[in-house]
Amino acid sequence: MTLIRQLRVTQKKDVLGENPRILQSGKHTADFYEKMWEDILTHGSWTGEIWNRRKSGEIFPEFLKIFSIKDEADNLARFVGIFIDNTEMKAHERAIDVLETKDKLTNLYNRSFITRYIDQWLIGQEHPFVTLLYIDIDRFKTINDNLGHAVGDDLLIQFADTLRRTFTSSLISRVSGDEFVVVMLEEDHNQVDERLEDFFKYLDVPFDLEGYQLLVTCSVGVAIYPTDGASSNALLMHADIAMFEAKKHEGNTFVHYNKTLATEMNRIFEVKTALQQADFDRDFTLHYQPVVDVKTDQVVGAEALLRFENDTLGRVSPGEFIPIAEDYGLILPIGEWVLKQACSTMREVVEMTEGMFKMAVNVSIQQLENSHFPLVLKTILEETAFPKDHLILEVTEETSVSHSARVKETINQIEALGVGVSIDDFGTGYSSLEKLHKLKVNQLKIDQSFIRDLDQTKAIVHAILAMGKSLGLSVVAEGVETKEQRDFLKATTCDYVQGYYFSRPIPFKDFQAYVIQKQSSNK
Repeated sequence: MTLIRQLRVTQKKDVLGENPRILQSGKHTADFYEKMWEDILTHGSWTGEIWNRRKSGEIFPEFLKIFSIKDEADNLARFVGIFIDNTEMKAHERAIDVLETKDKLTNLYNRSFITRYIDQWLIGQEHPFVTLLYIDIDRFKTINDNLGHAVGDDLLIQFADTLRRTFTSSLISRVSGDEFVVVMLEEDHNQVDERLEDFFKYLDVPFDLEGYQLLVTCSVGVAIYPTDGASSNALLMHADIAMFEAKKHEGNTFVHYNKTLATEMNRIFEVKTALQQADFDRDFTLHYQPVVDVKTDQVVGAEALLRFENDTLGRVSPGEFIPIAEDYGLILPIGEWVLKQACSTMREVVEMTEGMFKMAVNVSIQQLENSHFPLVLKTILEETAFPKDHLILEVTEETSVSHSARVKETINQIEALGVGVSIDDFGTGYSSLEKLHKLKVNQLKIDQSFIRDLDQTKAIVHAILAMGKSLGLSVVAEGVETKEQRDFLKATTCDYVQGYYFSRPIPFKDFQAYVIQKQSSNK
């Protein structure tokens, strides 16, 4: 009766005298049953998973053991079957399978599934057409950090829905946090650019995220089989490389992979590895470029500039290694070393100049977005005994007007410590009087491009000077290389200048000698 109850058959008459065939699900072939009975008759039993049918007609999985019973004369008397209903177990297996192949948040396929699928597709097709798109949401971390993870998750879900609407016949995957992969199968490669332009048009409409209306852009790398790779891993890697190249441009940009990009990426990995393995005190050095009072020609400060030299790579330009350090999360320890080294070294110069000297150190947006940075700065000032009112931290204009609440809060905390803040590369971003007024900054630094092209940019320089003075900020012009440039700035309201006309960035001992020589000549 236990079997009958579990099969939801309520009366013996429903099964007595009937052929067990009434329980068959129809999911197994005649060969399956033939092999099953062969094992029972030959070996006395059979064990395995089978699909059977309830009285209601519903089929269900069961784990079944059938064995033969013999009488006292060793003749076959009957067969007995014992089973366990496997319905719940199968449901669990399906759930696990979903977890193994699907992203829980967006219900898109995951990286593991997509790689297996691509490789199987390539094997199974005589002339396969595969285009792989590697898509990364621009500035997703800023959105997540400032508006919260709930908004970030909502964006990922809506972004995934936008991908579904655009690439209706493609395989779509979320491969990591804010990175997605679209696999276009058997579609004309020539249509890829057109499809991406359609996708970007969808992104022209703001996402409604928990009451926030946000315009979101993305960067896309494109790799095509077999030109750009003959396996899923090769296609993913090359599309990823192309995506990183796309990120160097404005949002909603796509780049097709080519071998030149691979060479560039290899170089990036070489520099990244060298930075990861660097002995800071051996491989990093600081050079200092004088900041001069444009009216008196006195040295009143310096900008600390980082240099990197590796045994294998030789000297690596700051324009190359600093963005790599920022992109790969290496800038925090490097930035801390720079601050500590600069403060330790230049305290002597501050004392030598009787308190007139200020030192500028560049900080990155990653440092400003780190909630521990103000404490790190305070600790360094205490350990080095560097006078806090003689330190200026330079942040780029783009960073200073960032929408990041964390950046604004950090700048305010820096100011509260008594440390100055300067807006570097001013004139290249999107500052306004209103934004600058809200930020607690002390100085503007005119970008060197405006000084280099003074014939065309004098009006812009005058405007920046006027803006700075209206806000009560001192103004530095960088990139001064000629006497004519110096003379022009001297006749304006500009306060300070720096550039090759006065000195290149030089090691500390040379800088110290330069300051002493200038002090002597100005007496």
